[in-house]
Amino acid sequence: MKYVFFIFLALVFSLTFAIFLAAHPAHALSSIDVNNEHSVFHEQSGFVAVISISQTIDDYEIDALELQPGSLPRKKVSTQLGPPSSSEIPSRQAGPVLVISNAKGEVLFSEPLIFPAYQTIPPLPPGHPPDNSPSIIKPERIQTVVVAPYFEKATQVSIILGDIDTPVKSRSLAPLHQQYEKSTPRLFQNSNTFPSPTGFNILILSSGFSDSQMNQFTSRAREVKNLILSIQPFSSLKSNINVHIHQQKSDLGCAPGCHSIDRLLCCDTHLVMNAAIFSGYYHDEIIVIHNTNIYSGGGYREYGTDYIYNSAISYATTYNGPLTAKVALHEFGHSFGNLCDEYVYNTEGYIYSSCVNCISACIEWIAVSSYCNRGCDARRDYFRPENSIMLSLDYSFFNKPSIEAEYFPHGLRKRLMHFTETIPVPKVSFPGVLMLLLDE
Repeated sequence: MKYVFFIFLALVFSLTFAIFLAAHPAHALSSIDVNNEHSVFHEQSGFVAVISISQTIDDYEIDALELQPGSLPRKKVSTQLGPPSSSEIPSRQAGPVLVISNAKGEVLFSEPLIFPAYQTIPPLPPGHPPDNSPSIIKPERIQTVVVAPYFEKATQVSIILGDIDTPVKSRSLAPLHQQYEKSTPRLFQNSNTFPSPTGFNILILSSGFSDSQMNQFTSRAREVKNLILSIQPFSSLKSNINVHIHQQKSDLGCAPGCHSIDRLLCCDTHLVMNAAIFSGYYHDEIIVIHNTNIYSGGGYREYGTDYIYNSAISYATTYNGPLTAKVALHEFGHSFGNLCDEYVYNTEGYIYSSCVNCISACIEWIAVSSYCNRGCDARRDYFRPENSIMLSLDYSFFNKPSIEAEYFPHGLRKRLMHFTETIPVPKVSFPGVLMLLLDE
């Protein structure tokens, strides 16, 4: 009789749950069924929506909507690192969120918007006299890109702040549907070479190289790859690091002289992310080599530990010349490591953001380094460790605190381990949603 009783309870529970689902359609992110019709449609469409958003001091704009053949970036759930606490990054608690909805107002997709904090300028080449250029700036307008599922029944994309339901910006998705009607999906040209998603993936993209110049790009890209993989912490984990070199013929909107700074090389973030998606390669970090012989490069600093949410948006750029690899490594230190410059700024006001290699007291790194040199970045009263690529291009390595720091906002090894020792989210049609569900 007891078995009959348990079977009866199971039937009652199943019937009750079915009635509940029928009475509560998906109106919130947490109630979306990953196996619904949108999921099937997205898997069959072979497209994603590339949405560019810009941020100014007091406003946001949805700049561009583009349908792109491809699939969503693979999300990862760390076994070591949880999201930073509110005391570390309070802005994450009430930050902007991108929401895609249908005509009924049902949320189909939602993702926090991650914007870079600062833009970095490469150091002067060795032997060059000081100039009046700044070393770091906070642009008045900064851009990010969200890669979202393409939903046939989506009607609107919006930006929402914190717990406020009223969007601060909205835009119709009709242009995406018009693009879809004229497009056909494609197979990834690199679909047979996808590495394990548990590795750390660096994508090196060309910009402005013609067909006859691609061998030159490939040679420069290999210089960058070999330098990164020859130094710590990357050399000790190279079996879990994939460096992809992708030849693409378009100009990614790159040019030196950005913001009237001769050696600052800026690219169009929307075009860079589009090219990264179209390459078919996983990309946790991106380095763009632009075909100019003018010494230049650039990178981004993030807010705290935003690499956990979106590491690729803080990409690095470098020029085509004898210092290509060293400029790339220095800017990669900013863009992936969130490292400070270790030289002292002389020509600008203070713009200091937390990092592991320029801090108020050397006691933080005493376990790995005995060096304690006064003056770094925008703080003459702070301290830096031993010399490294973040001090001068005369060096080709990172110092020990930059590599081994366990303290906020994390050294290179801890950041790298987030990608090399993570559990990939199960393959579903829109993992951005599943990621948020797992974090609840």
